[in-house]
Amino acid sequence: MKRIESRVPRFYDVLDEELENLSFLRALFSDLAREYGYTEMRTTLVELRERYLAATKVHSSRIFEVRRAKEGSRFALQADLAMSMSRFVADLPSAAPLKLAQFGLLYRDRQPDLPGYRREFEMAVLGAWGVTSPHADAELIAAGHRYLERVPGVSPKTVQITNHAIFERVAPGLTERVRFGDAGIAALADEPDVSPQDRAVLTDLFEAGRVPLSELDRARAACTHPGVRAEMAAAAAVAELTALRAPGADLCFSLADLKGTGHYSGLNYQIYALVGPVPEPLMVGDGGRIDHLCRLLNRRDIPAVCMGLGVGVLGALMNPQPRNQRVVILVDADRDAEQAQWALWAQRMLAATGFACSVMPLARRSWATVLRSEFYADEIFVLCEQASAVSVRGGPREARARVDKLLAVDHLGKERGT
Repeated sequence: MKRIESRVPRFYDVLDEELENLSFLRALFSDLAREYGYTEMRTTLVELRERYLAATKVHSSRIFEVRRAKEGSRFALQADLAMSMSRFVADLPSAAPLKLAQFGLLYRDRQPDLPGYRREFEMAVLGAWGVTSPHADAELIAAGHRYLERVPGVSPKTVQITNHAIFERVAPGLTERVRFGDAGIAALADEPDVSPQDRAVLTDLFEAGRVPLSELDRARAACTHPGVRAEMAAAAAVAELTALRAPGADLCFSLADLKGTGHYSGLNYQIYALVGPVPEPLMVGDGGRIDHLCRLLNRRDIPAVCMGLGVGVLGALMNPQPRNQRVVILVDADRDAEQAQWALWAQRMLAATGFACSVMPLARRSWATVLRSEFYADEIFVLCEQASAVSVRGGPREARARVDKLLAVDHLGKERGT
């Protein structure tokens, strides 16, 4: 089984199938981090509440708190790996360039309509601190794309590049007015420093939504505003370098997708992929420039870029990892010592031949509870009524036949039933 929703609202108790997926994803992430030269780390699960809130626009009602009553301390449960990693870098005595990776658990009161929504979930983050080169951005996008290519049942479809700083070069705060204001893109009309031609170019690009990179080049050629042209060029440079590192990636640009305006300082990247049974591509990669985070946390101006991968969603929706067929031996071990001895032999023998085998020492009257349980829906059952009277039922036909054949002789080498 994958998971069961607990009595705690929108929290889940996660079970073996999903945990095996997450173990696979964690190992895959560690391999990727080593391949690209990132140092793995683990930040604390709690952050100082006031310090955290001072560095983010997230409202306090959306975080989870814990208290240390003895000290009167209040902490925020970790809600963003990139922020915690930036706090770690900002507090170091020296700001040498660092490439860091983390696979961790987060607590966030996210919107319930998000695919795979949970308040407790896993995230993986790659990040580079102390670098401004677009090569670092391109490497992170390519690494995220390669990671998703290696996940069974996941197919990366689109890499989208955005840049909120295009609007900020026109006027500070314009991005959020376009995103949240009633006027939307019409807010450009209130800015005296943008020419009618540039206003038309930006409006057309915004209303077009996701466009090929050739449209970004066309818009940059038509713009006259030097700041806007520079930010468009920055997005184009990252796209060009990403195409070299991830030749199969479908790259595009969007000026309309303004998610993350309170987190990213400008350039923003999303990777969309088909995941398991979900018919539409999901955003499972999200990253960008976080050049302001270290400054907000410790007044240290350390540029940075990150890429987050939604491994919690992947673990819940990806194809299950292959695993050994499970076998449950039901035996009334307390009633018959010979049956108990036989069950122990059968468990060792089946385990040695590739089965995951457990012995349930239960009274005969309790067997029906196990046989009907949803926890054992895919298991093969071996019912040991006597050492010489064993029946095999349930599970895939071929595997059941193999178990039956293996158990045709007992631990003394005699055929069953003789």
